[in-house]
Amino acid sequence: MSRYFSTLFFLISILLQNSNSVGQVPCNEFIITDTISSKILDQDRIIDIYLPANYFNTNDRCAIQIIIGHKQRSSMYYALSNYLGEPYHVENGILHTIPETIVIGFRTLNGGRELRYEDDWKGISKFISQELITYISKKYRTNGYKTLIGHSVGGGFVLKSMFSGSVDFNAYYCTAPTESKYLVALIKEGFSQNDIIPTSKKRLILACGKNDKEIPFIENKELIDELSKISNENFSFRNIELENADHHSIFPSTITDALLFMFEDWRFELTDSQTDHATELLVEHYKNLSNTTGISITPPENDFYLLTYLLFTRNNTNEKISVLKKCKEYYPKALMADAYLARTYYMIDDFENAMTFNKIALQLNPENKFAIETQDMLRKKSE
Repeated sequence: MSRYFSTLFFLISILLQNSNSVGQVPCNEFIITDTISSKILDQDRIIDIYLPANYFNTNDRCAIQIIIGHKQRSSMYYALSNYLGEPYHVENGILHTIPETIVIGFRTLNGGRELRYEDDWKGISKFISQELITYISKKYRTNGYKTLIGHSVGGGFVLKSMFSGSVDFNAYYCTAPTESKYLVALIKEGFSQNDIIPTSKKRLILACGKNDKEIPFIENKELIDELSKISNENFSFRNIELENADHHSIFPSTITDALLFMFEDWRFELTDSQTDHATELLVEHYKNLSNTTGISITPPENDFYLLTYLLFTRNNTNEKISVLKKCKEYYPKALMADAYLARTYYMIDDFENAMTFNKIALQLNPENKFAIETQDMLRKKSE
């Protein structure tokens, strides 16, 4: 294989993120319908679990996003979240639009009416905090960052749960929430006691359509005004008011804005002048994120690979090697780091190191097609 095609293969492989190393995972393994037997609710509840596209290809731990309501709504939300979290958005020095997340759809009963009554919605809040999150965290790799999403009665539930202190999430997103007057009262009472947002940073984004006939905009105007008055360094609030959106279009119209807002602190950007310090800056970014969120968040394995690709486009081989070696410090069993190191050394004619790291890659996974390809290339060089 020529040097040109070797380079091209390396670039494409980074973008495709391990698909050659572990094989394609059937689509139905990413979307799972499960049932939790709840002691709190004294009933079985159905949940839909949506895993990110690269869940089976890395060792990464993911944020949890819980969306309340119809399965169709959670499916739509997952589609956009998964797209924005894909590793194909490396541009202008930005690794990804948002991090990869696990989306959980919580199906409501009786058209969501159970979210209106205090005994019911408080029980569901308790179920989510004590049983649902625990169940998901034991079964899947999670990092502790959580978001809660709801529309209409689900939006009202999100705010009631937040302002009553019955759930503890890092970010909240609601559209066209019901029960505005009750919510205003909760806000005034809760924030006057300063017990809703005590120490860790919270984010809230609320969206309303001015053409909403079911939940008239004027009913949520006081709610928006009350939230806008809150001055707290640990509370970030954003509201979206769309002129032509109605009750059904406001949610899909604002998902992208909501995701960018809720995960704003996760954004990592590398300018051209910072290229020589990429490894150090990535590690520092996640240290700062850990301090901001109050959660110990390890740099994702996927981010190391994306940064490797970015450095590849900037022709900085030394820093690329540094990034991959740092990846191995965090993830000794990373299936692709050694394979990428081997190919990088091959591309600069350091065949000794190429053989060393490729051997490790094949020991970790003898079926690693990328490493097998490199092995063939090395064999032809030695002939």
